[in-house]
Amino acid sequence: MNKLKIILIGLLCLSPLMYVANAQNVQADSISILIQQSHSEVETAQLKLELSWALKYENLDEAINIAKNAFADIEKNNDQEGIAVFYSYLGVYEYFEKNITSSIQHLKMAEGLFKSQNNMSRLGRVYNNLGTVYGYLGDNETALSYYKKGLELKEENNEPVDISTNLINISTIYFDQGDFEKCIETNEKALILTLQNNDYESIATVYSNLGATYERLGDYKKSVNYTLKALDIYHTEMHNPSAEIRIYGNLGSNYLSQGLLEEARYYFSQAKELNLKVKSNTLEVILLNNIAELERVSKNYDLARSNANHALKIAHEINYTEEKMIALEELYLIEQDSKNFEAALTHYINYIDLSDSLMAVSNKQKTEIALAQNQLVLDKIAKKKQEERNNLKFNKIKILYMLLVLAGILLSIWLVLFFKGNRHQNIYVSILNFMISLLILAAITMFLFLKTTLIATKGSITFFLILMLILLLGSIMHQVLESLFKKPSK
Repeated sequence: MNKLKIILIGLLCLSPLMYVANAQNVQADSISILIQQSHSEVETAQLKLELSWALKYENLDEAINIAKNAFADIEKNNDQEGIAVFYSYLGVYEYFEKNITSSIQHLKMAEGLFKSQNNMSRLGRVYNNLGTVYGYLGDNETALSYYKKGLELKEENNEPVDISTNLINISTIYFDQGDFEKCIETNEKALILTLQNNDYESIATVYSNLGATYERLGDYKKSVNYTLKALDIYHTEMHNPSAEIRIYGNLGSNYLSQGLLEEARYYFSQAKELNLKVKSNTLEVILLNNIAELERVSKNYDLARSNANHALKIAHEINYTEEKMIALEELYLIEQDSKNFEAALTHYINYIDLSDSLMAVSNKQKTEIALAQNQLVLDKIAKKKQEERNNLKFNKIKILYMLLVLAGILLSIWLVLFFKGNRHQNIYVSILNFMISLLILAAITMFLFLKTTLIATKGSITFFLILMLILLLGSIMHQVLESLFKKPSK
C-alpha cells in the first residue's frame, strides 16, 4: 500500500509540470538587469513575464504579482503574443496553487490564442501543461490526449528536449493505467534523447521511472539497477537533495516489496536523515507512512503506530489528504494485526469518512471544471456573435452613407429641374420627388436600425407610417416651392 505510494510520488515529482519560456534558464537577476536597460514598454512587460517565470519556485506570490502588473502594459499595447504567454503562465501558477478550474480556463485561453497566432512551439507546451493538470485530476485519458498532441507538435518542430519531456509525462500516464510495457517503451525512447543531449535531470527521471516500473513488474534486479543509476546522477551531477530523498525512499520500498526488511530500513533511514536538512513536510509524511508499513511487517507495532500517528498529524497540518488516508489505513492494519479491533474499527470509520469527503470534493471540482469549460465555449460563441454584429453594423453604416450621397445627387437634379421652370419637366420633378423620398426613407430606416429597436419591435406598421409621412412632406414641399417660385402668367 504505502510502498507503492512513494513510487508514484517519485514519478510525479520527478516529472514535474514543464513550460520552457523563451528565456530558458535565465536567472532572475539577469532578467532584472535587462528590464533596467529596456526602453520599450512592451519589451519591459515581456521581460517582467519572464522574470515572474524565473521566480515561480522561489516565490510564487511575487511571481503572480509581477505577471499581473506586466499584463496591464501588455493589454494596453495590444501585444497578442504577450497576452497568450500571460494566460499560459497564469494557468501554471494556478495549478501550483491547486486552483484547477482557473488553471484549465487560462490554459485553454492560451491554447486558443496560440492557435490563432500559429505559434506551434508554445502551443505544444500548453498541451503538455494541460496534460499534467488533467493527470492531477486522475483523468488519464484526457491527459494522455493532450500529451500526445504536444508530442506531435514537438516532433514536427524537432525539439528534442521538449520531446523527451512529453515522452516522460506520457510514461507516467501509462504507469498509472498499469500499462507497464508501454511505460517502459516510452521511457526508453526518452532515454535515447536525454542521453544525446546530456540532460542529466531528465536522464535521472527516466532511470527513476524505469526503476519504479520494473518494481511493479516484480523484476527487482532491474528495478534496483535503474534506481541506483538515478541516485548516482543526483549525487554526482546535480545538487537535488529532494530528489535523492525520493530515490532513497523508492529503494526502501523496493526492498520492502522483496521482504528484505533490513535493506529497506537502511534506505528509509538514509532518506529520513537527508530530510532533516531539507525539512520537507511532504516528503517526511510519505517516509513516515512507509516506515510505519515496514515496522508493521516487522511486527514492531508500537513503533509502527508511532510513525503512522506522526504521519497523520503532519498530513493534517499540511492538508495532505491522500497521505492522511494512507496513515489512517495503516493505523487500521496495525490495530488489526495487534488484535485491537475496537481501535481498528475507529480508524476504518475515519478512513471511510475521509474517503467520502474526498470523493465529494473531487466530484465538485470536476463539476466546476466542466462548467468552466462550457463557459469557455459560450464565451467563444458570444465573441463570434459580437464580431458578426459589429461587421453588420459597419455594413449598415456604409449603406447609410451611400443612401445619403445618392439622395443628395438626386436632390440636386430635382432642384435644377424645378427652378428651370419648364412645365413639361414637372413629371420628372415628381418622379425625382418620389425617388428622393424613398431614399430618405431608407436612410432614416437604416439609422433607426442602428440607433433604436423601433423597426425591430414595431415592424411593418412603423415602416408604413414613416413612408407616408415622408411622401406627404415631399408633396407639401413640392407644392410650397412651386407656389413660391411659380412664374407669373403674361
